Amino acid sequence: MKALVLHCPSGISGDMALAALADLGFPLERLNGALATAGLEGVVVSSTRRTSGALAALSVKVEATGPQPPRRYGEVREIILRTGLDAAAQALALDVLARLAEVEAQLHGVGIDEVHLHEIGAWDTIADIVGFAMGLEHLGAAAVYVSRVETGTGVVRTEHGILPVPAPATMTHLVGFDLTSTVRERELTTPTGAALLAASARPLAELAAYRLLSTGKGAGNLELEDRPNVLYASLVETAPTPPPEAGVLTLLETNLDDRGGEAVAAAVEALLQGGALDAWVAPVTGKKGRPALVLSAICRNEMGDLLAEEMMRATGSLGVRLSTFVRSAGLRRIVEVQHAGRAYRVKVGPYSSKIEFDDLATASAELGVPLLQLSREIALAFHRENPELPLPQ
Repeated sequence: MKALVLHCPSGISGDMALAALADLGFPLERLNGALATAGLEGVVVSSTRRTSGALAALSVKVEATGPQPPRRYGEVREIILRTGLDAAAQALALDVLARLAEVEAQLHGVGIDEVHLHEIGAWDTIADIVGFAMGLEHLGAAAVYVSRVETGTGVVRTEHGILPVPAPATMTHLVGFDLTSTVRERELTTPTGAALLAASARPLAELAAYRLLSTGKGAGNLELEDRPNVLYASLVETAPTPPPEAGVLTLLETNLDDRGGEAVAAAVEALLQGGALDAWVAPVTGKKGRPALVLSAICRNEMGDLLAEEMMRATGSLGVRLSTFVRSAGLRRIVEVQHAGRAYRVKVGPYSSKIEFDDLATASAELGVPLLQLSREIALAFHRENPELPLPQ
């Protein structure tokens, strides 16, 4: 799997992130085409290579040849929807925008649709958000990892007046990331740059090993005394998924031709509660042509005798067949996703993922939301937080 690795010794802004992706090979012509398709007339993105400190890096400029009005959240959202992005890139761009707008709304105590987006609604921020999402899609990066982020210190002048650095909005987006503040009197990480990380990235410490494919550098606008003002980007191939876990398990079976469905169902539940990894029932034709059921369960070897006893106790059977077999099982883990103030468990394997049905059913009943609708909403929330993992089915 390809991933993007960002090193931020001079922070991150929207234009630095876009420039780094362009230096890795994302053609800005595609971004200009998308902005034109969206009706953002007169907005053009261009690039130049310049020196920052001792390093040559790519710098981007977003220019507007005509007047650009201030826009509300809904207007910017419609612009992004008209860009023609593919589904994953569109979801990321909308997620970044929503994060920016939600933080603005919280800071000023208004609803998200009432927020005047000021800097967020400016044409250059729209280009940065759309370009970053398109760039990841173009490069085939399914995940983003980021090193410790330099925020800077001091104060910054905004549409809302003088604010400390890091700005309150920036800090909100950077919860969970490793930060440092060593450069004085400079804002090195902007709210847009922080929101890009919040929507797409994970700490670099979570990436165990990778193969380097290519590198790029995106230059910022400030000149720093002690370092190049550069965002370093690497396109990498992550380590392959570990081979499936193999293990020897025990299979337990008994034939039942004199037990009703309710009793057999209770036996299945008792086996699962007793530690069986799985249990099931299959219809067969028994001796003397009688319709019968085969009750089966699998468990770890050390539990075989204990569950055999439970199977006989629960069914009244006089005997249980035990055999061992080798199972190849894909690695799996549980990932929690937050949606509308509730936590949902998602079981993730190498090739698929699934929302835990019990969580879905409980929430559906309590919230009065149809199960299918809730499942779709949680799947989208999961994809926004974990774009590199399989989408829940």
